[in-house]
Amino acid sequence: VTLGDGITDLTTITGRAIVGTNLAVQGNTAVTGILSVAGATTLGDGVSDLTTISGRATVGTNLAVAGNTALTGQLAVTGLTSLQRTVINTNLAVSGNTTLGDAGSDVVTLNANTVSLGGNLNIGNGKLFINNTTGYVGFACTSPRAVLELGGTTGVILPSGNTGQQPTGVRGLLRFNTETTNLEVYDEI
Repeated sequence: VTLGDGITDLTTITGRAIVGTNLAVQGNTAVTGILSVAGATTLGDGVSDLTTISGRATVGTNLAVAGNTALTGQLAVTGLTSLQRTVINTNLAVSGNTTLGDAGSDVVTLNANTVSLGGNLNIGNGKLFINNTTGYVGFACTSPRAVLELGGTTGVILPSGNTGQQPTGVRGLLRFNTETTNLEVYDEI
């Protein structure tokens, strides 16, 4: 099923629409009812189209949305999902592997008070790794064995300064004194 000419058409679904095969919509799309598609679905042309879903949309296989997208209802997709310039005004739940961005020049920004992850956090293939069970943090290692483990073979650069810049001590504080060229450990003695 193909709807619209991709130039000036506006496709509006206000009731219930069930499509038993593939669906391609060119032009602006507004869904305020229930949209159920059994096949692959393409919405918009990626240039200036606006796709708005304020009801419930269920797609049985792949979904590609090109252009601006606003979602205020439910979206359930069984297959691959591709969304460009998407605003989601409700909760987003994703199960399975998820890729945000294309690793080229994309920037992913999270504007939240708290970010909760149910599992481990692995950034840059182990450049930064946080074990969700132990809370251990690894830099350049994915199996940290202590609260902090630094992998690699190069070394660690410690905070440094002269004697007059010594901070108020906290037991276990470690720094390098550039005036005496000594490693300093604060031990409260």
